[in-house]
Amino acid sequence: MFWNHYLFSCSNIWNVVFNNAAPTFTQYGTFQYQEYDTYTDLEWTSRNNNATNIYENVVLANFNQNTAFYADNSGGFIDTPMWFVNQGGIGAWWGSNNADPWKTYMPLLYNLVNVGLGQGVQDTWTFIAMQSNYFATAADIGTNLMPTSTPSQAVLDVMFSDPYYGLQDPNNYARWNVLQVVAKTNTTAFNKKIAFQAELRSAFGLSYTQVNQLTNNWINLY
Repeated sequence: MFWNHYLFSCSNIWNVVFNNAAPTFTQYGTFQYQEYDTYTDLEWTSRNNNATNIYENVVLANFNQNTAFYADNSGGFIDTPMWFVNQGGIGAWWGSNNADPWKTYMPLLYNLVNVGLGQGVQDTWTFIAMQSNYFATAADIGTNLMPTSTPSQAVLDVMFSDPYYGLQDPNNYARWNVLQVVAKTNTTAFNKKIAFQAELRSAFGLSYTQVNQLTNNWINLY
């Protein structure tokens, strides 16, 4: 099976961004791809059809599908740099230029007060309380986050005073707070947690055991 793909490059990108112009496009293609469908481990058997309650002959197989580039039928444009439109951004642009102003500003005001501002105030006071109760000194980091695998005092001092990660400053706690994500259902948040754990290992030379322990204890302290 062959698939013919076309790409559409926005030809007036700067007018769209700065002058509120409607986008125009140049079409490039076709770029042709071939699809390969592979069936292995074929098994001829029978299964009960629940709709009719009759056993029917079926074939079971492992199915693998992949696609490979086959041909550039565009006339040599495959290496041409193109501008692609951010559909979400264009939707927001269209809405801001066509919707009644109150429909735009009221949701923004609601989110500011009830989501952004409200959550921000809650987190700020929580972080201040955490710093006062659990991280008043560098030694408290070892006691409260890594009690059975405490790093050296030199490492604790850096973890306490570092301008970007230091736990003496509650303003840095928003960065740490990704550690409280416990479920993989929120993929974006969970990936941020994994990335921050890697940052801690790299920045302070912590082991996997130490990072796992401080993660569990941070969740309990928050």
